[in-house]
Amino acid sequence: MNMKKFRLEARWYLWILLLAPLIVLVNYVSSRSVNVPFWDQWELVPILHHLREGHFILNDFWQQHNEHRLIVPRMIMVALAILTKWNVYTGAFVNVVIAAAAFIVLMNLYIKTSWQLKLKPSFLVAMLMSTVWFSILQQENWLWGWQIEWFIIGLGLVSVLLVLSDAVQNELTWPKVSYMIAATLIAQFSLGNGMLIWPIALAILLYLRADKKKIAVVAGSALFATLLYFWNYHSPENTPSKLVVLRHPWSFLRYVFIYLGRPLTSHETFAPVLGFAMLAIFAGLTAWLFLKHKDRFRIVLPWIGLGVFAILSAVITASSRMNFGLAQAYTSRYTTIASFLVVSIVALVFFSLDEIKKTIPFIKWIALLLLAGTAWLVISNASGMVKTIDEHHQYLSDIRSCTHAADIPYEACILSAYPNRDLLLERLHYLKKIHWGGY
Repeated sequence: MNMKKFRLEARWYLWILLLAPLIVLVNYVSSRSVNVPFWDQWELVPILHHLREGHFILNDFWQQHNEHRLIVPRMIMVALAILTKWNVYTGAFVNVVIAAAAFIVLMNLYIKTSWQLKLKPSFLVAMLMSTVWFSILQQENWLWGWQIEWFIIGLGLVSVLLVLSDAVQNELTWPKVSYMIAATLIAQFSLGNGMLIWPIALAILLYLRADKKKIAVVAGSALFATLLYFWNYHSPENTPSKLVVLRHPWSFLRYVFIYLGRPLTSHETFAPVLGFAMLAIFAGLTAWLFLKHKDRFRIVLPWIGLGVFAILSAVITASSRMNFGLAQAYTSRYTTIASFLVVSIVALVFFSLDEIKKTIPFIKWIALLLLAGTAWLVISNASGMVKTIDEHHQYLSDIRSCTHAADIPYEACILSAYPNRDLLLERLHYLKKIHWGGY
């Protein structure tokens, strides 16, 4: 796997190949995005109306969206709307830009960890990470500008993990601590899962025995941010009670396994099996490194943190969404977070390979088969999403056509665009009046 021809420092054509999944993604986004507000995006219209009238209302940005406080995403979406007269089409491209920035940070972490372990970064490993990261399987998040929060949280997470890689070498400066806190705050106030970054970061800092003052500052920031997050917080009505989870533990576990296995397959039998297998591989590698190779364990802690984040996100999502049924675990948007576990395992296998082969000489070939199998599953799984993307494109195109008509849109069109008929008609009339949102 450490072939000289495939070093990341190699020539420009390898970088083009590395970014091929991104190029494919940009092609899909440019050809399948539709400039029309859809569902949750209609919630931005009152905010835009207030701002155009000269009123900045804090609660417009602070109010909950289900369990989340989407302060940062709302600010970005509103800023984009003002700059473009709400060209909804641009939101999808901003998603891609943020995801690309996160991938650059991830590659920096990958190269840095490789150097810390005195390994040459493998191009094949980086290529697989790119294939997973930019997979069109995440079509709901790629094509819908409202889903920007999923990529913000990804950028925040990998940024924090890159800073923590400095802590491994006792190079954690106060500016880096400030950067880590800022990245976590942005993630937390973009999606509720961002709150998980605090305990992961603190656990890593404690294990590395970082400076106590810096740990205290991070802990204090975590406490303040969490208290602020839950100030005037209300649990959504559709959140299942803890008793539901306790009464249906098998359904809960299946939901978690499906969530984690979804980046590799959508098959109703294989998804939970692969999810369980990845969880077992991740736990086994982590335990083996901790028990047998503590020095290496210290260095790869950020990658373990990446996998732990995906697992904890699956647990939290299952706890709050299992009442919608197991089919909901297959939702495209969750694959953005679930993909972190795939990337984490790929990295941990690569970083452990030279030690494992001392015991199992042919492990290199097993690892190559594992890489090839993972790549095949990801690509074949994503290719199965093409039809869904085309159908969704046609669905949004139909909504765009009927809402642009001079007459009042027919009932089915209205309910396809937004679940509240009266609110949609009111907001649609306003957008047509100011000629925003493509109207």
